[in-house]
Amino acid sequence: DDGLGALQHSTLLSAFELERRISDTIRKRGLQCLTTPDGSCLVLSPSAFWHNNAEALIQDMNILDTLNLYPNATVSGILVTPDMVLAGREFHDPTSTRVDGALFLVLTYFFPDNDCLGNAGRIKWLEVLEEAAEQSGDVIIHPQAPKLIALEVSRAEFQV
Repeated sequence: DDGLGALQHSTLLSAFELERRISDTIRKRGLQCLTTPDGSCLVLSPSAFWHNNAEALIQDMNILDTLNLYPNATVSGILVTPDMVLAGREFHDPTSTRVDGALFLVLTYFFPDNDCLGNAGRIKWLEVLEEAAEQSGDVIIHPQAPKLIALEVSRAEFQV
């Protein structure tokens, strides 16, 4: 172990592949999601740091520098920062914001839901995850109560 935790090429490439399988499954099931101008689901993920290009990740010899020099990492004009896509972040210098490792990678998808306290949307999402992860592992669910959050978007930039 080089101390990077999840910030290794193999783990990040696996996350790229999982993100692709999730997107394919969402599209196949016809689920509505908040979309980007190109029509794909809006996803905040570590792949933004390599412009969703696995080849760019493979050629990156300094993942930590790429993550820590993030002002160019955006998704549809939204700045993506390491704290948005990495969990269990490690900092060798507690006074610095420089990430030195992470235990987990975070993928965030956005779905419209008219029933904020119901489980129908959540159940569909869990089914998507189970299908997308079918080939590579088990989905472990930690039950949580629904959480209402507000997201304001300009209709000119996004479609729901």
